[in-house]
Amino acid sequence: MLSIEEYLTLPVPENRVGYEYDDGKVIEVPAHNLENAKIQSKVIRLFGSFLDTARLDIDVLCPTGYWLSPNVERVPDVSLLSAAKAAAMEVFHGSLRGAPDAAIEIVSPNESATELERKVDQYLAAGVLAVILVYPETRHVLVYRPNGEARRLGTGDALELPDLLPGMKLPIDEWFTT
Repeated sequence: MLSIEEYLTLPVPENRVGYEYDDGKVIEVPAHNLENAKIQSKVIRLFGSFLDTARLDIDVLCPTGYWLSPNVERVPDVSLLSAAKAAAMEVFHGSLRGAPDAAIEIVSPNESATELERKVDQYLAAGVLAVILVYPETRHVLVYRPNGEARRLGTGDALELPDLLPGMKLPIDEWFTT
């Protein structure tokens, strides 16, 4: 356990994206394995292509840190952030204070269900409109919304977020093709 002051003095280690901070606990964020990196790239391209066509003022970012609360910093693999929201956010220790509009996490084999649930809860409590967990091994995604809705999407399904990205339908099958 480290205080926030101690955490802010840590150097970023080699071969790592960096750290996340969870109320005193420092979590090393490793670089992706090849499969997860390919999925991350694909997801960025799919969302980016839709946003370019739809001309929505939302950016696809990766990896970007967010201070979800004074004692919680998370770095989603991919995030969506409106330009208006970004303009109002302060940068603190290299991360933005506040929450993205959507957070996408590509689940690593070493992440536990407990850790993932905690992340989802923290994102939603901070105001994220959609938390999307991507499971490479089983080729499905789980979508969590602030109203308590949780949906599993897999083969033949498409992700839709009408309140955030009207008109978008991203086929889940495309997330896992290279």
